[in-house]
Amino acid sequence: MNDLTPRYLRTWLPYAYGSVLLGLFAWVWAYTFIEHLIAVEDGALYYVLGKALYLGEGYVSINTPAATPVTSPPPGYPALIAATMALWSSDMIAVRTANAGYLGGAIVLLFVLFSRLHGGRHLAFVATLAVVVNAHLLHKSMLMMSESSFLLFSTASLLLFTYLRAEETFRKPHIYLLLLGLVSTYHIRTMGIALVVAICLELICQRRWRYVAFISTGFVLSSLPWYLWGRSKGGNAYVGQLFSVDPYQPDLGSLGLGDLLPRVLENLQRYIYREIPDGLLYYVDRNWKAGVNTQDWIVGILLVSLATFGLHQLTSHRRLITFYLAATAGVLLLWPPVWVGTRFLQPAIPLLLLGATIGLFALGRRIVRAINEAWVFHPLMLLPVLCIYGPDVMHLRWLATETRLPDNWAQYLTMAEWVADHTAPETVVACRKPVLFHLHSGRQTVIYKFTEDSEVLIEDLKHNGVDFVVLDELGYTSQQRYLLPAVAEHGDVFPPVHKLRNPNTWLMGFQPDG
Repeated sequence: MNDLTPRYLRTWLPYAYGSVLLGLFAWVWAYTFIEHLIAVEDGALYYVLGKALYLGEGYVSINTPAATPVTSPPPGYPALIAATMALWSSDMIAVRTANAGYLGGAIVLLFVLFSRLHGGRHLAFVATLAVVVNAHLLHKSMLMMSESSFLLFSTASLLLFTYLRAEETFRKPHIYLLLLGLVSTYHIRTMGIALVVAICLELICQRRWRYVAFISTGFVLSSLPWYLWGRSKGGNAYVGQLFSVDPYQPDLGSLGLGDLLPRVLENLQRYIYREIPDGLLYYVDRNWKAGVNTQDWIVGILLVSLATFGLHQLTSHRRLITFYLAATAGVLLLWPPVWVGTRFLQPAIPLLLLGATIGLFALGRRIVRAINEAWVFHPLMLLPVLCIYGPDVMHLRWLATETRLPDNWAQYLTMAEWVADHTAPETVVACRKPVLFHLHSGRQTVIYKFTEDSEVLIEDLKHNGVDFVVLDELGYTSQQRYLLPAVAEHGDVFPPVHKLRNPNTWLMGFQPDG
């Protein structure tokens, strides 16, 4: 694309745009930061694993009685948490603030990457600004979750690839940094394998065989320790979850070949009418209980078409981006449908926003030229379109200033604090969110066994040395399906100890031997 910016402005313009993006992000993040946001269970697990690494305990769940070795999630993000604890603070606010640093770094790199992919700094600025105000990316950066660090390292890897010279030389550091970025991305989230596949396919298409050999061999050797660790501890849990009918109902078994195509089609439809529109346009949760309407399909199809049209306009590395999005989609379409939401889509959101921005610009330019060929449609004229994100940002602000924890979660954490004050340090508690309960109680915790056989469930509690069981109203069906029937059937084994009302949260003793 021709850049109409005067030559004397082009030198400092990237720095000016980068400063504006970074400054605006810092303000928006601070403006919308939800201080009272509790850690979700995955985030709590990341924190516990990071703390274990920081304390030198190894890659184990230090909340469990036996300090159970962990095979998922991968250790990349916990290692970053451990580094934050070592260099700064172990406070959870510090860990969450470090996430803001990862997302801020990713935003700067995305601006540079977008500029190189399309050749226009103004358009790259608009597309990156859409990333800055995307409420999904903002919200996840406020949690102790891996999305922001994954986006940073995956973007760095893509950017480094664009700097590889045509000749295969190992004298420059880019190829070594690229391998480091790929290995880091994969060890932060297993989804990083999609980026590795994409880059290897692109190198194969370019017939750069020495680079293919170096990247593939280096990646396998670097990932081998994590693979061997998982295998020695019973295998990677993600693989079992990926091919299970329902991870929350293990009794249903694994996915059969006849179930594969229906799952892919179900996920594909949902991503079109729900996840992609939500990820690019909406943050406020919509009521999906009412079903899907025609408008959802129209918006989804238009967005997918617009992003595809825009990405087709890329002037550089279009095939690489296509490989990356296709590999990411391949994993997402195999994912169990019970896991809905935009979390798994988030690595692709910036690239989809880039495609949508380029698509809008191409359409706008054609419309303007059709009206008058002398008129120029400048990329910055797209800035008013970003006002559609205003309600999302204000919703995050409202959550930060006008809301508090839902009563059921507040009662759950209050019960954890009661346990901290009224039980012995060696106490073991079985509950639905064991890592989160551990963070607020300081007690060892386990999750009850997902089985409808009450005798098996009780034996598992005995095996883990459980002293108390928590009955909550968090809304998870596993409690109604597995734990409550066991408590109802063996009431003498579970004497009540403490109760919080409205909503009810019970602490039950566990006395299998009377």
